[in-house]
Amino acid sequence: MHPDLQGSLTRRIRIVLALVAALVALPTSRPGAEPRASDTVLTSQTRRAEEKLVLGRSLEKAHAPAAAIAAYRQAVKLDPSIPEANYRMGMLFVSVRDWKSAAECFAQE
Repeated sequence: MHPDLQGSLTRRIRIVLALVAALVALPTSRPGAEPRASDTVLTSQTRRAEEKLVLGRSLEKAHAPAAAIAAYRQAVKLDPSIPEANYRMGMLFVSVRDWKSAAECFAQE
């Protein structure tokens, strides 16, 4: 197999494995369980934001910075009170030398 194709395939496999790892890490509820009164829209948004944060970390580990940044942006949009998403997004921008975007993320942290 050509080295370029092998590298591309390896990268795609790492991304798929990262997505699977993120899905496995998500909290699950018991089947048939009644929703609790505390399970409000806000709680649901916070939970989805945390899921996006887990996904972003997995994508970072898979060396997919653009996809990780997208996941972190979604996390911040769902719950702006998660400072780790802004921090990690800022660090990714630093790694690609996008200083302005990094500074904006750190300012919102």
